[in-house]
Amino acid sequence: MKPVLVAALLAALAAPALAGRGAPAADWAAIVSALAAQGYVSWEEIEVDREGNWNVDEARHNDGGVWELWLAPGDFAVIRRERDD
Repeated sequence: MKPVLVAALLAALAAPALAGRGAPAADWAAIVSALAAQGYVSWEEIEVDREGNWNVDEARHNDGGVWELWLAPGDFAVIRRERDD
């Protein structure tokens, strides 16, 4: 499957998890795109933490690893990750 189609599919799947937190559509689309570009294929929940960073629970990487991620609010770069097995 082409990367653009994968990102679109992931965006559609992630919408409910983000919509409940009041995230603007532009944010969740950018987050999903950033996660897909870094090899993440699925996740459970995405929300904003107390510090204003995005927190991604149970992010599954294409290498099989499962991580909890924290993304910077502006560019959605991973600023911290912990194994989430």
